[in-house]
Amino acid sequence: MALDDLLRRSAAQGGQSQADRDRPAADPAHAPLDPRDAATLMQQARTLAAHIALPALDGGDEGRWSALFPDLDRAAWQQLADARDGQVPPHLALWLALARLQQASRERFNALGAAHLDWQLRTALGFAPEPAHPDHAHLRLTLKKGALAQLCDTTRVFSAGPDAQGVERLYRPLRDTPIGPAQVRSLQGLQRDGGRLRFAPRADSADGLGAPLAAGAPGWAPGGGPAAPEAPVGFAITSPLLALAEGRREIRLDLELIGSSAATPAEVAAGLQAWLSGPKGWIGPLQPQVSAHGSGWRLVLVLSPDQPAVVAHQQALHLSAFPDGTPVLQLLLAPGVELRPGLSPWAALEGLRLQAATLQVEVQGLRGLALENDHGALDPKKVFMPFGAQPVPGSRLRIGCPEALAKPLQSLSLTLDWHGAPASLSSWYAGYQERSRIADGVAARLRYTDGRGHSTDAPVTLRPSPLLPSVLHNEPPVPVFPLRLDWPLQRLLQSGSGQARLQAERAMQAQPVRRLQLHLRGQSPAVPAGQIALELDGEDFLHTAHRQQAVAHLLSQIRDPDAPPVQPLNEPYTPQLRGLSLDYTAASARCALDQADEASLSGADLAFYQVDAFGPVREHAWLRATLPWAPQGAPGLLPAHPHALELCIGLDALAPGDAVSLLCQVEDGSADPEAPSPRIAWSVLCDTQWRPLGAAELALDTTAHLRRSGLVQLTLPPETSREHTRQASGLVWLRACWLTPAGSAARLRLVASNGVEVRADAAPHDPARFALPLPAGSIGKLVTPMAAVQGVAQPFESFGGQAPETPAALRRRAAERLRHRGRAITPWDVERLVLQAFPGLHRVQCIPHARPGGHWQAPGHRLVVVVPDLRQRHTADPLQPRADLDTLQSVQAFLEARSAPGTRTHVVNPRCRVLQVRCRVKLRPGVVFSLYRPQIDAALQRALSPWLADAARQPGFGGAVWRSALLDLVEELPGVDYLSRFSLHMDGGEDLAEAVADTPDSILVSAPGHLIDEETGDV
Repeated sequence: MALDDLLRRSAAQGGQSQADRDRPAADPAHAPLDPRDAATLMQQARTLAAHIALPALDGGDEGRWSALFPDLDRAAWQQLADARDGQVPPHLALWLALARLQQASRERFNALGAAHLDWQLRTALGFAPEPAHPDHAHLRLTLKKGALAQLCDTTRVFSAGPDAQGVERLYRPLRDTPIGPAQVRSLQGLQRDGGRLRFAPRADSADGLGAPLAAGAPGWAPGGGPAAPEAPVGFAITSPLLALAEGRREIRLDLELIGSSAATPAEVAAGLQAWLSGPKGWIGPLQPQVSAHGSGWRLVLVLSPDQPAVVAHQQALHLSAFPDGTPVLQLLLAPGVELRPGLSPWAALEGLRLQAATLQVEVQGLRGLALENDHGALDPKKVFMPFGAQPVPGSRLRIGCPEALAKPLQSLSLTLDWHGAPASLSSWYAGYQERSRIADGVAARLRYTDGRGHSTDAPVTLRPSPLLPSVLHNEPPVPVFPLRLDWPLQRLLQSGSGQARLQAERAMQAQPVRRLQLHLRGQSPAVPAGQIALELDGEDFLHTAHRQQAVAHLLSQIRDPDAPPVQPLNEPYTPQLRGLSLDYTAASARCALDQADEASLSGADLAFYQVDAFGPVREHAWLRATLPWAPQGAPGLLPAHPHALELCIGLDALAPGDAVSLLCQVEDGSADPEAPSPRIAWSVLCDTQWRPLGAAELALDTTAHLRRSGLVQLTLPPETSREHTRQASGLVWLRACWLTPAGSAARLRLVASNGVEVRADAAPHDPARFALPLPAGSIGKLVTPMAAVQGVAQPFESFGGQAPETPAALRRRAAERLRHRGRAITPWDVERLVLQAFPGLHRVQCIPHARPGGHWQAPGHRLVVVVPDLRQRHTADPLQPRADLDTLQSVQAFLEARSAPGTRTHVVNPRCRVLQVRCRVKLRPGVVFSLYRPQIDAALQRALSPWLADAARQPGFGGAVWRSALLDLVEELPGVDYLSRFSLHMDGGEDLAEAVADTPDSILVSAPGHLIDEETGDV
């Protein structure tokens, strides 16, 4: 047989449904032993009466009894038998009474077949009806304010009110469950999307940012879904060196990296955005320059003089968790950027680790200086005399610049813009006997102490000039005074790590004097901290010499009036400045981030942070070494997120050692059934790192890794903390990481604390009530009170209930069991076994010698395609009827336990062939297209997927759809005048006159939207 013929024949079979299991001929009542009713008995009596003579009372000719019975058809006799108006003739009423008296014996006689069959099945073969299964429900308890945690044990009783017979419906906890004051305050998600990382600050929303959920779609993606924005991740440097008030400022950051990146330095620069802490918020985004440097990169950032100052970070202003008091440089991944096809910034940088970092800043034109001389403060905005009106040896100009002098300087330059200076000191001082002393400039000394306590006392020469400013450049500083009596303790306290803070506090407790001297800094006694002293070194611009020579010339003129006149001396130059600026270069020592010792952390001039999606975290090998559960060694350049999906749950009112019971409600059928079974790892945020929870701490998980709704009970380890920067402080954070692809994660409807699972008590008076789930909100009170409990809520309907098996269901199950004998051999066996074991499935089709992927000639394999009963479940997409992953895996495990060892079973959802109509519609006058178009679209969806409108109609395999039938459907709508360009497409293909499900695993479904345009022209 040709393959196409085989596929068409298999598609036409369509498998079996739950309704197909009920064969009318198998019902004992289908062929009763005595099927006669009252109407039939009356017809038979009239027929018999024609053969019975009726003697005449007057001796005349005898008649027939048939004269007593009117000639009526069966319907008329039935109407007469049902009459209750007293108009039935007496003799016929007697006959009808006799027929009714025989009804009880006929029913007992007709029940002999069912009784015999039941005896055979129950007594001879040992079949027993399945008992009723009480339903389960999930409750959420709320404690009163100030109540302590306690245990909700199995002796507690909850009430759902009376049933239809007035008997109270009682439910009891399935197991002892801890409940406490903790509440879920925040749900945040992360999701890897190809080479990008997306985040959802409010995961329980439509877009991850807080948009309300649609009324018909209450579920939400744990990671925010594809609509979530890219996560603002990257890395940051905090350092006092970044305090840059003005001028041209250049920041150079050298990174020594471990590992290699596929991106070039130019591509890395395109993928980064720099942000600096400014006086009114963040300055940026700025574009850094990146070049290769040693084993890593050099990042250069230039700020022009007109850009704002870089100031210390303030959490209230900058809205981030970096420590206050230190400037911050953030380098975040640029959103929406692709470095090259298939390479995003996240993919290019996520595998790199940082070995060391060095920071260097260079400032030119710093003018915001505090000036004063020996006579008082000076106004730098006006012309001023730096050494006073009468300079003397030792006159000093003090230049206040805490910004520069708080840093470890490599160089420092002063630029003096002279006012009224002579063109040449040698010419100006012509006639001065000591002219040679200042002909090449005036000697001075430059003194200051930088941020490391290194003191500089360097000789400089002042050369006033009216054209060119003087530039005073110092020699490298020489260490004079020791530094940092307790500066490392302050570094530990500001590290952002709980373990580092604890170690610093222990050191201060052991030596209390260190607490008082926490901020003591070594400094030079000659120059106040934060000031530069420019001192005249034995010179006074010849002011003293001028006075002496002027007096001498005057006396010589008095002594010898006839002597030739002496050329008068020029007034000595009194230094004046109309401007003064400072240039400097400062650099940190190499900060080794891969060394696990305290000195490399506390002695560093910079701090490295990973900027995670929800907050920054200080990273260093020593900080990681204090946390045994953290990855050891050099930190990553970017925060590590290797898992496909993460859900972070923030809870309040929890402490180490507490237990919490989370109620997790899953949206059925929302996970990708083709994805592997989900596996979830739970962890808790301890200090700055996530600590995995062990088997003893994960006490219970009835969700099967959030594959179905249920409870997750956790016990917090002793290391649990509530103060951290990676997430919002004040909460205990739990994290669920999907170790499988994101498609394996189901959408969630609720994550709440204090979840309790309860089970109904048996109901011998009405076991059939377990056939229907208990509506949400039915259970609302405790029968056995708990003083601490304020409220009881049942957020969702009950589940797992089952009524006792009826005799008809028992006979059906027994008949199937006698045929397949519990073995999945033939397609009929497989389909009936699955339908019996999984009542939530509507139809099952077993395709022998087939496997997924369109392989229809695969000996040893069989493909089992299941269609769920849409009436019994909340599906994420009713247009795509799919069973959830948990059902598929359960069916596969069920069949593998009953199959031959050499048979490979594959359980899948049907292949949905999407049909879409494209057309142009001309509406009747007065009909608005924008309002009527949704009605046309809905009519097409109901026609192509009829189960949307009629719950009794379920999806089935095979079938065909004619374009002409759909055209006629749309044309018959009352608001449609005519159609044009009408076409039918399957899976986006070409126009088809007839769309056929040509494979046995496919069903025809409607597209979520049809392309309907308005026809604006006339016929």
